[in-house]
Amino acid sequence: MSVTERQCKPLVNGGPPRKWTSTLRLALAICSLLAAVLALVSVYGRWRNGEVLRSHLDAAYHDIAMGNGPAAERQWKVALSLAPADATVHDMLGEYYLDTHQWSKGVEQFRYLQVHAPGRPHIDCRLAACLFRLGDQKDAYLQAENELKRDKDCVTALGIVTTVMTRQSGIDQDKLLLYLKRFARLQPNDLMAQHMYAEALANRYFYDELRPELAHILAIDPDDAEAYNLKGYTDLASAVQPAGAQLAVTDFKSSIRLAPINGGAYFGLGRAYLHLNRPSSAIESLVTASRLIPHQIRILQTLSRAYLANGQEADASRVRTDVTRLERDASQERTLAVKCSIYPDVARFPRELGTLYLTMGEYNRASYYLSKASKLLPHNALLRSVVSKLRKGMRPVAGNNFLQ
Repeated sequence: MSVTERQCKPLVNGGPPRKWTSTLRLALAICSLLAAVLALVSVYGRWRNGEVLRSHLDAAYHDIAMGNGPAAERQWKVALSLAPADATVHDMLGEYYLDTHQWSKGVEQFRYLQVHAPGRPHIDCRLAACLFRLGDQKDAYLQAENELKRDKDCVTALGIVTTVMTRQSGIDQDKLLLYLKRFARLQPNDLMAQHMYAEALANRYFYDELRPELAHILAIDPDDAEAYNLKGYTDLASAVQPAGAQLAVTDFKSSIRLAPINGGAYFGLGRAYLHLNRPSSAIESLVTASRLIPHQIRILQTLSRAYLANGQEADASRVRTDVTRLERDASQERTLAVKCSIYPDVARFPRELGTLYLTMGEYNRASYYLSKASKLLPHNALLRSVVSKLRKGMRPVAGNNFLQ
């Protein structure tokens, strides 16, 4: 038999040599044992890592209970180094940043949760709160609305959307009223929420709904000047006259007693006196209202009617002239505001609008638009001077060369 035949025979007769088989079995046993050991090591590692993680979280809870926020923050950060994807730790950090007014850091944590743990409760409203505090009202509103799709009674989200909406023009008033009604219902003892709802009802002339709301506010605070103010306008709108106007006089006087510098109450009082055919009393109240709230067209229009009713035609004509000028300014203001929006790189429009606000005594608005114009016209020394004075609280007078 050749060498080749001797080498091949064991294969032909049924498999590898016995010695090789034993070696294979031993290798497999060693591999199995090694795998088991590695599995045990992995389990122990995970258990040990979990124990260490838990120790840091327990320490953070203790630090928070002791009022040591920075120490708790350090513990949470160590926990994240052990478990970077732990949503609970990100949530705790985000909540801590929200509570300590570290808005940008809070945004970072809640954005992470939106992507990696979107099912956790109230992520969007807490993100919205941070964004709102940072001044990003647009994104704050969007995030708060997302929260309301999940929880229509989220107080934080309702507070944000209603606040943003009341600061804007051209909004859906029905939607705003619905949100405010829900917000007020959920916060029955919160005067801010109740006032926002009451004012929205007054703006829509929904006096039947407004009356019980004002009664609720006055039950919370019997010395609420604004509630008496709104109650006066509600009584003025009553179908029962002159009793309604007489009640309104009492309401407005109560409001003035509680808050003497109260242009809205003086305006209402003047209207009530006109309803009662007491034009001289109306004039006195309306002149005070005009002094407290200057450049208000509705007040001046009512004052002009009071002068006419009292036989003072020259005074009525003078006030009508002021009304015409204010109406012209208001039209110019709307036009320039639109142009500033459409042509943000044209200096002429914010310069003209800022100058108009100066003549109207609207110094904060004047400062805003003239600052924009100054950035577009960095070499205009007069413009820089006026902006500087406005920022220091001074009241510069704009000349015609300002517009050149």
